[in-house]
Amino acid sequence: MAWGHSLEWQRGCPYIDYGKRRKVKRANYIIIFIVILISLVVFSKIRYIFEGEEGRIKRLIYSAKSATEQENLIKCISFISSNYTDKYGNDRRSLLLLLKNAFDAYDDITIVIHKLSISLDTDMARAQVEATGVARNTTGDNIDFFETDTVKFLIVFQKEKARWQVTELELLEPRDVLLPSVS
Repeated sequence: MAWGHSLEWQRGCPYIDYGKRRKVKRANYIIIFIVILISLVVFSKIRYIFEGEEGRIKRLIYSAKSATEQENLIKCISFISSNYTDKYGNDRRSLLLLLKNAFDAYDDITIVIHKLSISLDTDMARAQVEATGVARNTTGDNIDFFETDTVKFLIVFQKEKARWQVTELELLEPRDVLLPSVS
């Protein structure tokens, strides 16, 4: 029987074990996946170390903005300290009710942050924010959109258990921002 017509030649070269070759290929893919996964973890840890406290607060503000736009009450309240109080007499519980009423009354919430400045102390930080908001009113028969003027407010953060938490919120230029009242 000639070499070109043998069954081994039709399957491939008789000197290569294709089963072993597939196992090596699969092992290489697993090793590459593990290396990429470890690289991502190391990158995120390095980013966290070099980001600094100001970057963490900025990220927290934008996460809170995103949670508000998504009307995610649980995520919103996770940014608020259990020691929250403000000059308007609100505590964490009343702020939770205010957010719930706002989410019930308005849909399609969009917040645009125009200006953000952060000042840091050791375990305390202050952020001055200028923002506008747009939402769709869902109460009553009329569905209408409203847009706020630029609202300036101060957010006070306290570091609790290695995390920044909001301990106070104050409107610097008090305006009617069309939030429903807490009942």
